[in-house]
Amino acid sequence: ARLAGQNMPDGGGSISAWALAAAKGGQSGNATNANQMLLRACFQALGESDPLTWSELATSGEASASPALDGPLVYALKEASQAEKLGETVLLSLLILGEYGPGASHLIALQEVLAALARVGLEPEARALGIEAALANGI
Repeated sequence: ARLAGQNMPDGGGSISAWALAAAKGGQSGNATNANQMLLRACFQALGESDPLTWSELATSGEASASPALDGPLVYALKEASQAEKLGETVLLSLLILGEYGPGASHLIALQEVLAALARVGLEPEARALGIEAALANGI
């Protein structure tokens, strides 16, 4: 619901609350940690805060393997979106996510794509990609 842009009453919808429910549902600790990182990156990209900090996530589980990050493309994406170049932002987003899709992309690449799309006025599409990434990872 939060990825879709719905406000959660009474502070509901925190990543920690989701992690507790996922653990009760049988999700392993490593999968839960990786999915918490995914959710935190998506929320941060979409300008939403969460009490769970990156420091807590960095020290809470094993490091996970992920595709390589193409730094120059990510920086080019950021520049394009800050200059409000819609077409270039979309093209670079496709190049960055293309091989792996949002579900298996590098965490930082996904975060930058979502933030860039939101920056150029494509927030609903960014949220949809965040939801797709979450679903692809079993959230």
